[in-house]
Amino acid sequence: MRRVRRSPSRSNLLLVAALALFAGACSSTSIFEYLTVAPAETQVWNDSMPGSKPQCNAVLRLSIANISEQPVTLSDPEAVIVDAPSLMPLRRYPAMVTVDDHRVRQVTIQPGDTIEIAFRSPSYGLKPIDIAQYPKVRIAVRMQSSLDLPLLFRSPVTELFETQ
Repeated sequence: MRRVRRSPSRSNLLLVAALALFAGACSSTSIFEYLTVAPAETQVWNDSMPGSKPQCNAVLRLSIANISEQPVTLSDPEAVIVDAPSLMPLRRYPAMVTVDDHRVRQVTIQPGDTIEIAFRSPSYGLKPIDIAQYPKVRIAVRMQSSLDLPLLFRSPVTELFETQ
């Protein structure tokens, strides 16, 4: 007896592709199904103290609550200062993370807990930003999570200011 191998029809292939797409859309999740994130403070400033090199500094404080039933660990923070209207990146840096004024490499948030995390520019500062050209900015933060879902957050718009 001879076996005849039939190739799948085009309509069957389209049906399989549609089902795969539908299943993928139904199973997509976001980190915000596990965490709620609210900004507590956003500041970006150019520091031009006499006798020191001018530099830009930034701080973003977030209140993060774990609304899931499992611990969530956040790590590998990266931040970028962007122009508020255009979202054009102005400065990118590895953010220093502090919890209760203690520097940490990663943060684990237990179920039901809320913590405040501060993301700061490096202690050596960043190249100053032209206030005349970019008066309003945002800070965007990205962190990896133990859920294999990245935390991506953009701060509210803030005015860039100068200290002396």
